[in-house]
Amino acid sequence: MTNSVLPLESIPVELKAYLCESYAMNAVKVDEAHRIQLTVLKPGDLYEPEVHGPRADRITLRRLEPERPKITKAEALKAIEESPLRFNVSWEELRRETREL
Repeated sequence: MTNSVLPLESIPVELKAYLCESYAMNAVKVDEAHRIQLTVLKPGDLYEPEVHGPRADRITLRRLEPERPKITKAEALKAIEESPLRFNVSWEELRRETREL
């Protein structure tokens, strides 16, 4: 099996531009606080690093889904009030049922 390389002239201009914009990355330096800055990342985004090799020769970042914002007490009470779920028994009856073996 031979490796084939496309001639540069055969690659569409749009694809060349996309590849240059997407994958052009300068070397980055770790600062004193052990941080690196990548211009393609936005503040607040969440990534999981995967370190490869004992000297961290390669590091892969995997984007994680953003965490759901915590709801306020007022929002929680409103959601409970609007919920179709209702207790059909009194608290005393519920206590007796849950404590029976």
